[in-house]
Amino acid sequence: MIDPAYPLIICLHGSGPLDRNENTKHQKLNIFNELAKALAANGMACFRYDKRGIGKSTGKYISAGHHDLVSDALAVARFFKQSDMFSQIFLLGHSKGTIIAPQLAEKCPVDGLLLLCPFTGKVQDLQKQQALVLQDYIDTAKGFDGWFGRLVYSFSGGVAK
Repeated sequence: MIDPAYPLIICLHGSGPLDRNENTKHQKLNIFNELAKALAANGMACFRYDKRGIGKSTGKYISAGHHDLVSDALAVARFFKQSDMFSQIFLLGHSKGTIIAPQLAEKCPVDGLLLLCPFTGKVQDLQKQQALVLQDYIDTAKGFDGWFGRLVYSFSGGVAK
């Protein structure tokens, strides 16, 4: 049984195909898992979830746009808001999650926002930078993943395009 005296922190992912712990197939950051442990040790609950189509979640990640991700997070926030399980609810946005958190709070008021690693430049500049990193990864990836990535992106003129 959950003690309703505990506050809840709902974690909102950064960009990319991230699971509930901010891990991808090729990069294990485990940010949200470590955060959840630290929060629990300090009397706070933490809710993490896989993005649609990632980890144990259903759906298709590749076809989910920004508004779909906001909608998914809204469903989570409303679920907990309608329950009496927690004393307070906070949204913790990491990277792209720092854009989602305020949008979500407008639709479902919460007790506060925690914004980790927000970007301070233009969204377009960030997207270009991320595209260049992904292009470099594809250009240097070995094996089938590298070959297939280069094949797929050759049809569109590259990741940045």
